[in-house]
Amino acid sequence: LRLRRDGNGDGGSGNGGDEFLGDILKRKAKSGVRVLVMLWKEATSSDLYPPGLMGTHDVATINFFQGTDVHVLPAPRQKNKSKHMFDSVFVETAYTHHQKCVIVDAKGAAAAAVEDGGGDGDRDSERRRLVGFVGGLDLTDGRWDTPSHPIFSTLTNEHRDDFYNGVCPATVRTGPREPWHDIHACVEGPIVMDLLTNFEQRWKRQGKVLKLEDKLLTICGDDFEGVE
Repeated sequence: LRLRRDGNGDGGSGNGGDEFLGDILKRKAKSGVRVLVMLWKEATSSDLYPPGLMGTHDVATINFFQGTDVHVLPAPRQKNKSKHMFDSVFVETAYTHHQKCVIVDAKGAAAAAVEDGGGDGDRDSERRRLVGFVGGLDLTDGRWDTPSHPIFSTLTNEHRDDFYNGVCPATVRTGPREPWHDIHACVEGPIVMDLLTNFEQRWKRQGKVLKLEDKLLTICGDDFEGVE
């Protein structure tokens, strides 16, 4: 997923081009940021047939971050109890929790004030804040869109390497692309701890198989401003 599409910035990558989301995560992880990615492990995808039936790019994503400082947890949809094997297979194949959220820490207000010369360097200036983003769009190919939802005019520029149409037969040369309209929200305050708890609980439960539970950082709300 390429974030900036105006062709004027390198997103801090220093390579003169617009930076992809995966590249940002690699770069930040290499600089010391703990980066955890939980993605849907589609049941039909594998190394022998990476696309799977759903085309979720889960195998490609795992391979992309292989050997880097980014920790990836492939999380299949699991049915707790079932009397019939067919029920479990159907659930794991056809469904996902469909939760899309990003939780990051950011510079706190006190720290910003100190940098601007308007505050003291006390403990509050060291506290950061938690920010959550939650919504309905997948962070994957073809989802980047604008309020005008162009389906032809961006095929040779903004969407030249990001064409997707899961509704009708089409190509990047002929169009149309599939437009996307959904809602995402940026949230701060105590509610972010709920998003974080949800992520932590899923990571701990589904990370046992790959022994990734210890990759979670111990985060206390008292360490951040505005979430007490």
